[in-house]
Order: sequence, then C-alpha cells, then structure tokens
Amino acid sequence: MTYHVYIIHSGLLDKFYIGYSQNPWTRLDQHNANSKDKYTGRSQDWVLRAVFEVGSESDAIGLERFIKNQKS
Repeated sequence: MTYHVYIIHSGLLDKFYIGYSQNPWTRLDQHNANSKDKYTGRSQDWVLRAVFEVGSESDAIGLERFIKNQKS
C-alpha cells in the first residue's frame, strides 16, 4: 500500500502540522472536522501545503520524523 507524508497549515494559528496517511485528502477533512483533537482541533482552516508519496508505512514514519526534526 502507498502512504503519504503531508504538511498542512493553519492561517488562523500560523502553525504547520506534519503527519502521514494513506489518504491525506480525507485526513485533511478529519483534521478540519475534529474539534477535540489536541493540536489540530484548535482551528478548522487547515490546508494542504505539501504531499509526499512513499512506498510503505515505515518509510512514511521515517520521513515524517525527519521533517519534524528539521524544524527544531
């Protein structure tokens, strides 16, 4: 199965969020609809800024961690 690492941005919060999913477009809808989520629930204006296709879930986890480490 194909996985994707995605980066979304909230203009209201001026924050980015990085995650992975098999379907980042459906996951984006979930981020915008779930007001109980600890991080992304604070806003409903998330938009996709980047999507990277990878071959496996382990590759997705590795790339997600790499990107998150870069912003620190």
